Amino acid sequence: MYEFGSIVLVPFPFTDLSSEKLRPAVIISSDSLKQDDIIVCFMTSKINRKAPNRMTLEKNKSTGLKTQSDVRFDKIATLSKKIILGELGKVDAELLNKNKRKFFGVFGFR
Repeated sequence: MYEFGSIVLVPFPFTDLSSEKLRPAVIISSDSLKQDDIIVCFMTSKINRKAPNRMTLEKNKSTGLKTQSDVRFDKIATLSKKIILGELGKVDAELLNKNKRKFFGVFGFR
């Protein structure tokens, strides 16, 4: 079952909705919502350590990533669980919580 912190493989839409690209994403929606949709953050292998809205994850057995990747808290989508192609791994919930300021900062919250 997919849950908060799961790294899943999804067809992630381009911002202009012209197309999509298969890529990993982190589920950031609460498990308690129990809905058919999930909220995810886009991931990229283009690392930018200076970007205030990113969190870097290492490639390892736990994450299931093939390369070091950034979670982009400014690239968010609500998607149907039906389009998830599989689960790669997990992000530790504590690590996500440590980085929640980066997520909320995208929306102007401090």
